[in-house]
Amino acid sequence: MVRGNVNLEPGFAASSPTLPAVERAEYPGALTLGVSGVGLNVANALTRLGAEVRRLAFLEDDPAGKVIRETAGRAGIQLHPVLAPATPLSLVLSAPEGVRQIYRDLKGLPERAAPIPLSQDALAEAQVAVLTNATWTRELLPLAQAVGVPVVTDLQATPGPTPERGKPLAAPRRTRYGPTAGPGTRNSL
Repeated sequence: MVRGNVNLEPGFAASSPTLPAVERAEYPGALTLGVSGVGLNVANALTRLGAEVRRLAFLEDDPAGKVIRETAGRAGIQLHPVLAPATPLSLVLSAPEGVRQIYRDLKGLPERAAPIPLSQDALAEAQVAVLTNATWTRELLPLAQAVGVPVVTDLQATPGPTPERGKPLAAPRRTRYGPTAGPGTRNSL
């Protein structure tokens, strides 16, 4: 089971981090359209490794949501959409030297409640729960712990476990880091 954000991502590979102040310019091959988000990236990686992944996504029945559904289907990801007011979007500007700027419009997703019944059903069959650092996934941590499903999470893009946001994910009952983690332990990576 994987829970985390997914969004449609237009990208622009600029010649520099500062865009010229012009009304119109041609950049052949510089504009891209993709699907991103930590939750979808993890689901894609696990699917490629042969795992059966149940991935939930907040999507609208709009053009962006359609692209995400089709992309996930081609990748072999079992996507379970939950209707949202709009599909989240992000715009990534990147420069040749590796500088990136990401502008996100998550369409109110951080304030949404976790889909508890759908997640409980998925946990009943899950061998592991991947809960990304998306705000709404915190509500799912005690559910996974209650049924004994190991939890894997990421703390990237968080200032660490001391702020209130990171505490629930950084403090499972038994934690192992790296290769010392073994069967029957809660893993937090």
